[in-house]
This record gives sequence, structure tokens and C-alpha cells, in this order.
Amino acid sequence: MAKSSQNIKFKILIGKIIKSEKIKNSVETILIETHSYSNKKMLQISKLYNSVTTQFTRTNRTFISNKLSKYISNAGFNTSTIKIADIGGGNGEVLKEIGEKLSLLKENLFCVENVSSWSESYDFSNNDNIQYIFWDNVTIPKIKKGLLDVVLIMVSLHHMTDITINNLFANLKELSSVNSILIIKEHDCKTSDDLYIINWEHHLYHIANNKTLNSADVVKYKESYVDNFKTKSYYDKLIHRHGYVDVIEFNRLFERSSVPDTKNPTNLYWKIYKKII
Repeated sequence: MAKSSQNIKFKILIGKIIKSEKIKNSVETILIETHSYSNKKMLQISKLYNSVTTQFTRTNRTFISNKLSKYISNAGFNTSTIKIADIGGGNGEVLKEIGEKLSLLKENLFCVENVSSWSESYDFSNNDNIQYIFWDNVTIPKIKKGLLDVVLIMVSLHHMTDITINNLFANLKELSSVNSILIIKEHDCKTSDDLYIINWEHHLYHIANNKTLNSADVVKYKESYVDNFKTKSYYDKLIHRHGYVDVIEFNRLFERSSVPDTKNPTNLYWKIYKKII
């Protein structure tokens, strides 16, 4: 990737996360001056971020829960009995909203997280609306074989090791029904430059979502951080091997478009697959 192209992508990325005009240029300079993920960089950016009055704005999850609910409701399932699992669903906000929009019972909604968390920690406060299931990266408990109609995996796969990913799909092959659908959201990471920008998106969100970081905080964060980013074609091949076929692909806004998305510096996409065996 040409340096000017990378700089443009960083401008877009920084503008999404950091709202203070006072520090945007300084953060950009830190990120592009050397191609590294040093602790020093994270501490410098954290100090800059906390030197100004700025409010971290969380992603509007209702936007995507509306899109997903509409798609699922039109997918041919009995919407009163549909069973949905969100793998790596965090606190389960999106799953809860989908359940509300489709009038689903708590018993139909499974938010699957790791015992020790793949990335950020959550308070798991939606117990009244969804079921939380914690697995050991080997076997997903409590879900009956062939039960699931819809599986969501939204920007979670890249926080898992290859072994965990393979274990996950082995589980889903057993737990998902024939004709069920799999909906993933991921980054199409093709180059080292893609990897650099995608990683820094995650690091910047972590910085913006936390109080001033110290050296120990950064070390702890990096110890649990997994950056196992893949290409879209890698996931296609993996998912096809587990009995799925392609249904449709969407851009980062969950829409079909022939127009290049110039505001997508980290190559996000959505793809839907159908289980045929």
C-alpha cells in the first residue's frame, strides 16, 4: 500500500474514534512515523487522548440489530421459535435487541463467550433477556445438537486462535440445523498494511474506552490480545469445508452496493452462509 493511501486510511480511522481536532494530527503522526505497536505509542496516545475533554461515543448497535432482525425475519424461519446464538457477543446487546424485535423468549437466545474473555471484559447484565453460555474453547455446552437456526459471529473470529476457530466450527456443525444460516462480520486482511491499520483500530478503541493507561495496563492488555486476522477467501474455504454454501455478501453497513466504500479503512464486510449438510 502506498504511504499516501495508508495515511488517508488512518485519517478516516482516527476521525471515527477520536473526536477532538486538537489531537488528531498528533495521533496520526505517532501511528505513521514507524510501523510498530510499541507500548510507548499506546502510552503517548493515551496521554494525548486524556489531555483533552472528549467523550467516547459507543457504536450505535441498534442500527445493525434492526438490519439483522429484518434479514432474519425474512429468511423463512418460524420467527416464534427461531433459535439464535451470538458467538463472542460480549454483553449481548445486539442479541437482546434482535430478540425484542422478533418477540423471542430468553430460551431462544444464546450469547456464547469465553470463560476468560477473548478481548474486552463485559458485565453480562442482560440475564433477563438472553442466556449466557461460557465455553472453554473446546466444547460449547448447554445447546442441543441441531438446535440453532441462526448463528452470528460479529468481529469475534480474529480474537481466537486457529485451534479455537476450528473447534468452534466443529461445534457449530453439530449444533446448527440443516438450512440454518451463519452470519459473519469480519475484516478482509490481505496485507501487512491492512493488518497494521486493523490492529490500531482495536488499540485506539481500547484507549478511548478506558481511563488513562499506565505501563502495567498496556502489558496486561497485550497479553490477552489476539490479532488472528484472515482474508475473506480464507474464511470462505473454512466455512465451506464445514458444510455451508454462500448466500450473499454485504458491505460494512449490511447493504448491497456496487460503489466502492471509501470510508472503510479496515476492510469490514458481512457475509451470510447456509448450512446444507
